[in-house]
Amino acid sequence: MSKPQMTPEITPKPEINSHLYDLSVIKSELDEILIEYLKESENFKESTLLVNIKLLIGICVTSLTIIIFLLTNKNIFNIQHPLIIALIILFWVITYSETLIIKFCYFYTFSGYKNNAKLNVLTTISNTHPVYTVLLYTGDKKIPIKVSTDIRTLYKENLLNVRKFTDIIKDCLINNK
Repeated sequence: MSKPQMTPEITPKPEINSHLYDLSVIKSELDEILIEYLKESENFKESTLLVNIKLLIGICVTSLTIIIFLLTNKNIFNIQHPLIIALIILFWVITYSETLIIKFCYFYTFSGYKNNAKLNVLTTISNTHPVYTVLLYTGDKKIPIKVSTDIRTLYKENLLNVRKFTDIIKDCLINNK
């Protein structure tokens, strides 16, 4: 007699309580759920390019800070002030380069891949209307798949219906194939 096989059950996520009057908080909440869904349920691997860039910038800024500290406090090499001023300016340029990179080069909410297929996701929410928009860029396509949903349909008594939201994303991914 064979043993009965157990099928693993997916535990449903609890509904999330949110303040419906702060759209930036709602966008962050929906973005987190979207990323979690893509990574866990759809098995996408997240790209680490942005993290690597942030680490490189952090190492450069820290190194510059140590050099400036040593030059100003110890006056090791009897360096003149113009070099220190140039290093301080370089420090601020590198520090703000991260903001510029995120704003102009790497602005996706999620960037990942699955079976060598790229997926870039950009999300927006209107400041005046509670409409959450997801743009899915697949492969090398320049025109995204667009899904917009009124967030009031996702919430009931200030509780987010996570399943309803992930079903919308799932339908979009299925229709894309």
